[in-house]
Amino acid sequence: MTEAESTSFETVLDKFDHYFKPHTSVIYERARLNQRTQQQGETVEQFLSSIHELAENCGYTGTHKAEQIRDKIVAGILNYR
Repeated sequence: MTEAESTSFETVLDKFDHYFKPHTSVIYERARLNQRTQQQGETVEQFLSSIHELAENCGYTGTHKAEQIRDKIVAGILNYR
């Protein structure tokens, strides 16, 4: 970090975040999403919440993200009648 960068609180905070936050593996996060199915006794709301949370780290954006979530719900829900 340069001396000029060290005078900005935001820049210092960004540098710390970049250094200390673990980097996510998109491949690993997508595998977690793809393997997720609704568990016995889990409500639909809990399952949907989990799917949306898992999709956040997958690198999907916009329509593609919505389609991936939709497909995972269709493929992973226990009772789809």
